[in-house]
Amino acid sequence: MKIIAMNEAVEEIDETIDCETPKSMGIRRGRKEVEGSVVAPHPLWPLYGLEGVVVPDVDIDRDYDQVRAMIKIFLSSWEWSADTLRMALASNITSAQFTEFLKKRGTDPAQLKSAAYRLSWEFFNRRQKMGLSIVDADMRDDYETLRKIQRNESLSEPECVPVKTHGEYMGALKEKHHNEYKTLQDRQDERTNAQVETCVQRMKALAEGWPRMSTQKEDDAEQSRGKKSYSEQHSFYTFVLFFPSHTRCCT
Repeated sequence: MKIIAMNEAVEEIDETIDCETPKSMGIRRGRKEVEGSVVAPHPLWPLYGLEGVVVPDVDIDRDYDQVRAMIKIFLSSWEWSADTLRMALASNITSAQFTEFLKKRGTDPAQLKSAAYRLSWEFFNRRQKMGLSIVDADMRDDYETLRKIQRNESLSEPECVPVKTHGEYMGALKEKHHNEYKTLQDRQDERTNAQVETCVQRMKALAEGWPRMSTQKEDDAEQSRGKKSYSEQHSFYTFVLFFPSHTRCCT
């Protein structure tokens, strides 16, 4: 029912309003930014590729009715729905809040507090910065446009700035990740070597504390010594028993 209510609110919007002519609203877009992609109609996709380096304008230059008209024109392509657009704007904008903004008309100052208004304007401003139209929006065409931007095809000097910035950012990020990985790998090798050394020392200590295992020859020699001492003791006691007088003299 909430989705139906949003779709009905979109159908009631007047799309014949002039959306091309900027209007100074005297307000700024705020700190909160669009969370999802402005190219892919999926609520879980973040800003895609160059979207992340595009910096939207600070001053909002479309009024409330213009933004609502842009929403209806954009959604008429059928690739996006009102609900996917809402979730792309921000996860904390509820269906009721988005529907309430779509139903309003005129320049009621209370709409300044609407996050749906500010983020919807930023959504279309980001697309404008990347040269993406809101009329007959097609995800495949948008991706092809972004690929051309990445290949620097048919770009003016101002349009090359985001591409160069993005390339430098990705290069620095790759180098940073490589250095962090190498540092972690070196630390892991040090910990592994230390653990191996500790284990070797413990094994040596245990080996020194254990009784030494004798060989078969040593066992045979020990047994023969035991037999010899027994025979000597037996001979001595036999001599004492049978010759007591000689034993006293010897003592």
